[in-house]
Amino acid sequence: MYAQLILELGEETVAVQDAGAAARPRAVRRAAVLGAVLVTSLATASCGHLPGSSRRDVPAAPAARQTPGPVRTDPAPMVKRFPLLSKATSVTWQSGLLGDPRVPGPSSYWVNAVATMSPAGVAALPPVSQLQPAAAPTVTPDLRSAVPAGPWYTGRPLWQAFGGNGRGIVFDPTTSTVVIDWTGGN
Repeated sequence: MYAQLILELGEETVAVQDAGAAARPRAVRRAAVLGAVLVTSLATASCGHLPGSSRRDVPAAPAARQTPGPVRTDPAPMVKRFPLLSKATSVTWQSGLLGDPRVPGPSSYWVNAVATMSPAGVAALPPVSQLQPAAAPTVTPDLRSAVPAGPWYTGRPLWQAFGGNGRGIVFDPTTSTVVIDWTGGN
């Protein structure tokens, strides 16, 4: 004897037939139906996303940086985010929003900062021997004149010294300059 179970999922209806339905306890039948629905859902949801499938996943373009705010030299907002900058003799920075300002929701923002570290600040940084050579930093046009020629170094110990594990912080030991290119949310 066949028993038919109907399970409604939104606008779709899935029918599952079980030849031994009368002999099985209700909980076992329910588990079998839910298992079948789960397998079907996973198979349907992953169509076209399997490695080797004909669909090509294209990474999303990074969010565009919006027009930056004015160049600032007040260190307090930067020290709040990067406490080690309290040991800087000067901090020049600029920030702005990421993405489309017409889209509602929390905003992400970016910051470019150029800081000259005091001798105590340099002493708080990891030695250059623990860092790797880096490319010259990219900053807004308004900050370019504050960025020395280098050489530049970066690496996890430097990022961790500034309280993070992300990239975007470089150090020039010849001028005691730190440049930060940071993105975050609020």
